Amino acid sequence: MYNYAKYMGILNLQGLSFPMKTRDIPRFEKQNPFISVNVLYYDVENREFFVQYLLPQKDREKHVNLLLLQGKETNSIT
Repeated sequence: MYNYAKYMGILNLQGLSFPMKTRDIPRFEKQNPFISVNVLYYDVENREFFVQYLLPQKDREKHVNLLLLQGKETNSIT
């Protein structure tokens, strides 16, 4: 939450935990209807990007594109 302190008055983060899981993004978007989030995943073996999550609505004021990185020990969204 430290990195998000400056957004506490703007974003509704109630009930969300960090690092946020992809499955929690729809809840984040519902609580913050002015933001859409896209999550891309890079498959190292196939050397391709895939869409992990995409909000079907395109009319939101702000858009955030995130890259999901997976390693042997952790999954993280950057």
